[in-house]
Amino acid sequence: MSESEERRALNRVEYFSHSIELVHRNYAILIDGIDDTNYQRRNKPVSRFSNDWQRHDMLKEVSFRLHDYVAAVKSLVDHSRRLYDKWYEPVGRLSGYPARRDATFVDDGLVRTVHGLREMALHQELPNVTLVRTWGERDLLKARVVVKTNDLLRYEGWKSAARLLCGRRALKST
Repeated sequence: MSESEERRALNRVEYFSHSIELVHRNYAILIDGIDDTNYQRRNKPVSRFSNDWQRHDMLKEVSFRLHDYVAAVKSLVDHSRRLYDKWYEPVGRLSGYPARRDATFVDDGLVRTVHGLREMALHQELPNVTLVRTWGERDLLKARVVVKTNDLLRYEGWKSAARLLCGRRALKST
């Protein structure tokens, strides 16, 4: 391998490393946004977001963060595929990789859902994110961020494993 080929290979690996870091970063940012909205309070106002516009802006921010996370995941998938196609497949390394990848990911409902969320956000609309507040035991107010699965099912681009996962979630939430 020439020096320029080695440099390109090193750059490709560094770029892949950045993709991994981006997934971790966007996941942490998404979770921070969700944690900011999920809460349990006793004897407090019904919402710490007292105005409708504040709740709307907060949920919009969570929606944007969800989009950024699934976009980063999809980019990582594409980068890993490119690394394999460019550097491993031509020289016969990791020959079992395609079969293992397919066996692990192709029919996995969660993986298909993440891919579907990205496609939905890119080609149709951002997922509908809402805030659900309930009173629990001992006058404890709980709030959580929810992606409405019935709204997700209106998207026609779901792969069967993702549609099945979303359908089971929808049945549980009704």
